[in-house]
Amino acid sequence: MARKRRKPNQPNQPDEPDRVRRETIDKIGKFADRAIGAVTALIALVFVGVSIKDIPFGQAIKEANPQYLQDLLLSVYMLCWALGTKQDASVQKSVYVHDPHGGRVRLGSLLAVAAIAAIAVTLLLVRRNDVYFAVALALFTAVDIATWLYLRYRFLPPIIDATRGKYAQGGDHFGLVKLRYVEQLITGNWKWYREAFLVVIVLLMILNAVLSPVSSALALLAQKLLSGLSFSVDAGKLASLAPDVLLLLFVAVSEGWMWFYRLKTYWTVRVVSDLEEGYKIEPKEESEQPAQVHSG
Repeated sequence: MARKRRKPNQPNQPDEPDRVRRETIDKIGKFADRAIGAVTALIALVFVGVSIKDIPFGQAIKEANPQYLQDLLLSVYMLCWALGTKQDASVQKSVYVHDPHGGRVRLGSLLAVAAIAAIAVTLLLVRRNDVYFAVALALFTAVDIATWLYLRYRFLPPIIDATRGKYAQGGDHFGLVKLRYVEQLITGNWKWYREAFLVVIVLLMILNAVLSPVSSALALLAQKLLSGLSFSVDAGKLASLAPDVLLLLFVAVSEGWMWFYRLKTYWTVRVVSDLEEGYKIEPKEESEQPAQVHSG
């Protein structure tokens, strides 16, 4: 009987890395991911349910002071906004290496800072009037959006392009990676969705403050939701808390969304900087071969 000829070994063709050959681990990995996710979610839900079942949320809502809630939310918002703006400036400073305008301070930047500061003070002064406060918050949001558009289309493109050119010219691939994440943080399209949500919330705040039917409808909706959770709260009390609930939603969307990207960018830049100390990287070729990593 003829024997099947064995193919000779090909020592010049290295085996694929272990991290690429994942067929033997995929099934167990998917099972572990789903099982662990389901079990931990169930444990968390049961734990939270048992922990909070005796907390008198209905009584807490009845006794809540709208002014205190507003002051607390405004303080959290302004603190997050101030710290976040400083963080954005710091991470950009660590990545940008060249400004074609020679570092000159633009008039647009000064006007944006002055406008935001003025409206922030206005928010503080009119916070006890729901209508004026909602309008002031709308103006603050509009200036914030206008400032972002100025950064995205006028101020930052020359700096980003010049920095990318410097990194590419010097073969600094680590710098290019960090620049890509910082560019996404500051000028990424994700901000369009964030701003759209904020505009909707601000419009609801204005309508709630100006039109009593809107305020009543929101209060009844909240009452139905709470009654479904076995909480009995007077609709009038909920109507008085509606501006604070909308402000809470505004702060959560504005700062929660923004800080997610801030922290993602911060840790990415930090990890890439740590890798830069001991490794070199090369970009993928057009043949889509895996990037080579050399120990330094």
